[in-house]
Amino acid sequence: MKNPAATVVKEAAAQMASFGAMLGLDPASRQRLVGAKPKTPDNPFAKLLGK
Repeated sequence: MKNPAATVVKEAAAQMASFGAMLGLDPASRQRLVGAKPKTPDNPFAKLLGK
């Protein structure tokens, strides 16, 4: 007979691994995440210098 607590712990560990993968907490899922391109700030002095 299986211990019910062991079953609960196993299911909780599987859920935590799934959530971690969704959030990019492991290296494999981190590679799949796509972020937005960094926005370049508007610099009024760069316009004066012609850059």
